Amino acid sequence: MMLSEGILLMSQTHNTFFQFYESDTYYGRALNSIDDLKTYLEDKLFIAVGGGIGSGKSYFINNVLKKVVGDLPVYDVDELTTKMGGGEYKREFAGKATVQFRKELPIAFTKPDSFIFTGTNANLNGISAKLKLAKVNGFTTVLIHIDTPEDTAIQQVAQRADTGERNPIEDYKVIRTTKDSKEVFEKIKKDRELVDFYYSVKR
Repeated sequence: MMLSEGILLMSQTHNTFFQFYESDTYYGRALNSIDDLKTYLEDKLFIAVGGGIGSGKSYFINNVLKKVVGDLPVYDVDELTTKMGGGEYKREFAGKATVQFRKELPIAFTKPDSFIFTGTNANLNGISAKLKLAKVNGFTTVLIHIDTPEDTAIQQVAQRADTGERNPIEDYKVIRTTKDSKEVFEKIKKDRELVDFYYSVKR
């Protein structure tokens, strides 16, 4: 069964921060809302959450997605950087965190447990390789894109910098990752060999 793209979904677990738009689903697995992912919790899930810098990926994972799928492990290089910084995001740990992240993520694909990966997903080859590795290792793949306007993302990045939560990031990087991540999502979402389910989450 295939659902038409662009249907506004209501979710019992989300608040007004997000609107959910269902995209096509494949293999007869018609999800009426993100809450229906609960039906597939017995599957080994690889959930890839992407979006530009400042799009709200962490908020979505912690306040929406985990209420549906439970407290799954999250592989996030920014969170690892914060952990290495003693609970504070410090740019000097970013390089070390990236190296560690690249070691840990491949191991996660060999384990029998579901997990969440998050990043900008602004590189087609990068996210394609992760989805392929997931499928090879028996995961059901879920691709989620956080669709946030550039101005909103820039404002969010500035607010995080003002509070010391993250270091300042140039506007052009926010704009570039916002654009690229959406383009990559649009290119890959209908690849039936890689993607079982996909959602576009509009902020």
